[in-house]
Amino acid sequence: FHEIRVHTRGGRGVHCLRLLVEPADIAIEDATNRPGEPAILLADRELVGQLDLATASCTNNLTADTPVEFQRQAALKIGALALKRDRPDEAEQVMERFLLRYSNSPACEVALLTLGEMQLRQYVSPLGTNPPSANLLPRALTNLDAVIARFPQSPLLGKVQLDRGWCFWLTTNLAASAVAFAAAAEALPPSFEQATARFKLADVRYQLGEFAAALGG
Repeated sequence: FHEIRVHTRGGRGVHCLRLLVEPADIAIEDATNRPGEPAILLADRELVGQLDLATASCTNNLTADTPVEFQRQAALKIGALALKRDRPDEAEQVMERFLLRYSNSPACEVALLTLGEMQLRQYVSPLGTNPPSANLLPRALTNLDAVIARFPQSPLLGKVQLDRGWCFWLTTNLAASAVAFAAAAEALPPSFEQATARFKLADVRYQLGEFAAALGG
């Protein structure tokens, strides 16, 4: 997980926003290898600090010749590596190119989620000293909504709804935030992310004055 702490206006507290479930020790086929050669473990490259090389290998897997499952794993890993390298903007560009080039790939499901999360991350933790772009959250929501519209049976919907809840919460759209956090809490398995969705749902309901519902989670 990559953890981001979001400070609320007025100093009312610190909220923990975690992005991207990073698959551990995933062996992703290196597209630079000749057919039949062993795949390179990206975990090994990470352990020796070769994050740029690991990212390049993942990017090489976002091609039409790569099996869909490798594309999906690569898209997830690119996002996770971008957070480690503090370069979500680079991952955003890679996902946008993939979606433009392979718009019909089943892996678009993961690419859209990764793209939305990178845009959410850039809004919460902008690079440099400049304030975040005002269009980052609307763009993130557009990509997250596309996952729901295009992949209604996706196992990633719980994560998508959790990210949507954060986007709405950051724009103080509390009613929409409550709906998204409730959907996330229902769809996610028992986990830190589900606990976060339940906590934020209670928090939003309290802010909306729905005190009995807030106590009930």
